[in-house]
Amino acid sequence: MKDEEKTKEQLINELVKLHQRITELEKLEAKRKQAGEALRESEEKFRTLVEELSEAVYRMTLPDGIYKYFSPSVREVFGYSAEYFLNRPFFIKEIIHPDFVKYFEGKWSDLIEGNVPTTYEYKIIDPVNIK
Repeated sequence: MKDEEKTKEQLINELVKLHQRITELEKLEAKRKQAGEALRESEEKFRTLVEELSEAVYRMTLPDGIYKYFSPSVREVFGYSAEYFLNRPFFIKEIIHPDFVKYFEGKWSDLIEGNVPTTYEYKIIDPVNIK
């Protein structure tokens, strides 16, 4: 039905429905913005926490071994810069100390299978001694 054929009451009802829908959308947008702000605050707190830790925190995709993130303490912990890791997938496998190769391979298998430990320790080859 064309607007010209609608009664005044029908047009008013449509306007009321449109106004209600606009109000609903405005409320949803406000909630979305609030959720976005809360997420940004949470991300900032997490980033601050991770960046102030003395342990190295990193994110790697599996099974391809590509590093996506390293916390700033990576150089202090490993002796290698984050860029060194980020530019070389599986770099960690290259620097595992020979005494820890079997241990590391076991942990790597666990990771691939989805068994992610909260932490584990191993020795690596000092940057001065790497070929």
